[in-house]
Amino acid sequence: MYTTKEEENKSMTTTLEKLYDIYPATASIIPYKDWVIVASNGYKGTEVEIYETADSLEEFENFERRFDRIYQEAGTFEDFGHAVKWAFEKIGE
Repeated sequence: MYTTKEEENKSMTTTLEKLYDIYPATASIIPYKDWVIVASNGYKGTEVEIYETADSLEEFENFERRFDRIYQEAGTFEDFGHAVKWAFEKIGE
């Protein structure tokens, strides 16, 4: 069965704690309101992922909340700063 790019992007659910375990110390992991932006080096260059909360802050602490990946982009950014700027523009902040 084939999946679309949109379905593939939404296929990952994680917690903030797991993101800190998965990515190296050189990655930028930025929790911001109901989103988490992750910029890292990948095999295609600088990659950025945007996660949106699946749980409310009233029910869980920030590290325990689940986040769904809503977007992933790879290789089109000069550096982490440009990737994070693009992510903030994407979420409308």
